[in-house]
Order: sequence, then C-alpha cells, then structure tokens
Amino acid sequence: MPSSSSSRATSEAHSVHDEFKLSTSRHGSSLAPFDPADELDSLMQDPVSDDEDLEHLLPPQVLNLDSGISQPNRQAGDDTGDSRSGSEGPAQQDLVPGGAALVQQQRAKLLRARREATRLKLHPYQINTLESFVRATPLSCQVSLYAELFALSNRVDLIVTETGPYTVSPALQSNIKSYTTAVLLSPQLPRYKGKYPRDRVMTILRHYKLDIPPNIEHDKQIEYAVHQAITDELTQVRARMKKAIIASTKLNTLQSIYELSSDLVKGMQCVVTVQLAARVATLRKVYDEGAGGSYWDTVDARLKLILEKSQGDKTKIHRMVSGYLEKDRQKYGIDSSKAARDGNQTEWQNTLDTLVAQDDRT
Repeated sequence: MPSSSSSRATSEAHSVHDEFKLSTSRHGSSLAPFDPADELDSLMQDPVSDDEDLEHLLPPQVLNLDSGISQPNRQAGDDTGDSRSGSEGPAQQDLVPGGAALVQQQRAKLLRARREATRLKLHPYQINTLESFVRATPLSCQVSLYAELFALSNRVDLIVTETGPYTVSPALQSNIKSYTTAVLLSPQLPRYKGKYPRDRVMTILRHYKLDIPPNIEHDKQIEYAVHQAITDELTQVRARMKKAIIASTKLNTLQSIYELSSDLVKGMQCVVTVQLAARVATLRKVYDEGAGGSYWDTVDARLKLILEKSQGDKTKIHRMVSGYLEKDRQKYGIDSSKAARDGNQTEWQNTLDTLVAQDDRT
C-alpha cells in the first residue's frame, strides 16, 4: 500500500504535468497537441481591458464617440468598493446603453428604408441593396451613389442611341419650303449658292422659333439633318425658278416681268414690288445673255460685279438694277392692267429682307 508521501508526490506530478500542458498549449509548443477547450478555459480566466472590450463591441466611429464615457472608469476603484482597475464590470455598465442606442438607430433606419421600398414598389433585390446601403459607412454610400450615376448615364445614352437618327418633322419641312423661296426672292440676297442662303434660312427659322429642335446647337447629327433639308429645298426652289424664267421667254408662254414675279411669289405673304421685280429682271437678263456653265454661278458672278462696281453704294445699285428692269419691260412688254408697287412691302417682307442682309458671311 503506497505511502502518503508517495501519493502527494504523484498528485504534485500530475499537477505539474497539467500546468505544463496548459502552458505549452498557450505558447504553441509542439510537445503537446493543441486543445481548444484548454485555450477557451484560459481565455475565460484572463482579464480583458476596457479598450479591448470597446474594439470588440463597437465599430471605430462609435468607439471614438463613447471613449469619453469610458474614461472615468479607468480608476483604481469606485464607490461600491470594487478594487478592479479597468475591469470589465464598470466598462460593461457604460457600454450597454451606448450600444443599445446604436442598435435602435440602425433599426429605425432600416425600418424607414423598408417603408420607402414598399411605397416605391421596389423589387426584392433592390430592397436588399437599399438595406445594405443603410448599413454602410458614409464613404461607401458616396461611392455607391457616384457609381449609380455613371450607370444611369450609360442607360440614358443607350436609350438615346436606340431612338434612331433624327428626321425633320413635317411642320419644320413645311416652314423650310416657305422661307427658302422667300430668301431666294429677296432683293437683299448677295448670292444664290453656297452656305449663305442656307444660313439665312436658319436665321429666319430661329427668329420665328419655327420647330427648330432645342438641342440643335449641341447635336451635330440634328444640325446636319436640318441643314441638309434646307440645302435640298434650296436646290429644288432654284430649279423651279430657273424653269419659270426659261418658260417666260418662250413665245407661247411669254410673260411680262410682273406676271413672272407674281408666279414666283404665289402662295407667299408678299407683294410684287419694284425692288423684287428688278431682281427677277436681273435673273432673266443673265439667262437671255446665254449664261455659260452653271446658270446660278453666272448669276452670283453678276451680283458680285454689281456690288464691286457700285462699291456698296445703294443709289448706284438701284440705278443698275432699275436699268435691267427697264430693258426687260422693253423686251417683254408691260401689263397695263397691273404694275409693280414702288416700295410699300409687307411687314413680313421687310423683316425677311433685314434678316437676309444682316450677315455677310461667305
């Protein structure tokens, strides 16, 4: 039968062995296998500081806000006689109200988000995204919003692209036809070809706000479509004018200058004046002279010559075109029952002549 001393020795050996086993498990020794249960027992026996409690219980922004609350508890003792300095008792007492308030705020935000989602009839995946947004930090929210703006812009661009190319509306096309003829019959027009007549028509359309797309200045495709419609109409009106001038010189369709001018302005808000008749007489004289090459190029050259000879003097220009008008009357006759009005254009004609003459861009 073993003695009491040997029993104590055996007990002490077992105690040393257990302590060594616990020590090696803490320090990661390879002498004994790691036992998680032992590590948990050890952690439960170790005191945890207030700072470590805060770091585990609350996120960094809340930790900073509540740090002032936990500071007074880092004293050697308290009024209750608790001698633990920075122990988990006082820290836990202060942290519970702050943590509860944070949880309540988070729940209130989520509840509001769900109400908004219900009101706006969001899809389930959208509701989940909204709830994640509520839980996120301010910086994460800003990044998410900025990314969504880019995505929305891409979707809008896709919609605009899928609408197809711009086409001129019937209303705008009708106005283009009306004002193209008016511009080409204006005595103030210095040339019939090139960009100038087209730009004058655009100026008039903008002046009267006639169905011009609002974004034409920023959308080159729309600008090109409108310009092309005007250019095409200018070509057609010039062809009709030339055809009418040629027909007016034929024996069986001979017309006086007043009759020819009246046919050209038919359906328009203008009257045949001496100035308009003189311009038409100039066009017919160029044709009578046998214009070589392009008829309208020759007309532009004649108008340029008139301006050069007169040096821009309106009196000299009037005398030149009036001479053409008198020769035309002598050749094609005068309708005694009708005559061109001297001056007294309509207000519409005066406005158009002013808009046509206000810009001398080449």
